[in-house]
Amino acid sequence: MRSKYIKEAIDKLGPWYQRYEMEGQWTTDSKISGEDVWSDIRSLLNEDLHGSRILDIGSNAAYYSMMFGMEGAIVTAIEPDKKFFNQGKWTQYFFEEKHHQKFPVTLLNKSAEELNFKKMGEFDYILALSVIHYIKIEEQKRIVEKICKASNKIIVTTENDKITNSIGYYNSLFLEKEFYMIKKILGKMPIMRYGKLVKEDQYILKELEQTNERLSDLRL
Repeated sequence: MRSKYIKEAIDKLGPWYQRYEMEGQWTTDSKISGEDVWSDIRSLLNEDLHGSRILDIGSNAAYYSMMFGMEGAIVTAIEPDKKFFNQGKWTQYFFEEKHHQKFPVTLLNKSAEELNFKKMGEFDYILALSVIHYIKIEEQKRIVEKICKASNKIIVTTENDKITNSIGYYNSLFLEKEFYMIKKILGKMPIMRYGKLVKEDQYILKELEQTNERLSDLRL
């Protein structure tokens, strides 16, 4: 695939949040490397992912979904934002063209609130890196409960995920509460973040209303 064509597609579909390389062209100049994040995520998982069922909620440009798919995992990628969803469609096209094969990745332009978890069944892993705080406040607990019932292996970001740009900081503000909600529902069931298992006493409960007020301020 020609580099010029890739550059034109990246520019047309931008701006991008997920940063990764396409034949020498980068989707964005962010300091956060998708390749590095994927390496951290991959280090948590079983060696053979072939046939594993993955749910990627808030898949953004679907880079991680494609990384799972390349290893034979069966992925359902959910992205409510039409712009990011279209980036995901391009990402899938790019990697399938590059590797001359189709990957078992299904992209859906839906929100977490729209998902029928009962119909979808259980997953080996659920990727929910930075999604909970985008869900309507009144829906958050219900959705987290459903996520936790669909898998006992949930991968999320954490407040010390080394992300330093404004978007990363915005994401990180919610994370103590996000972990609390999941731990409260699951008890001692293991929750994974990229790097290590979450320890129960690492996270302090914060009022949901206060956290969302801080996030609202950053959205302005």
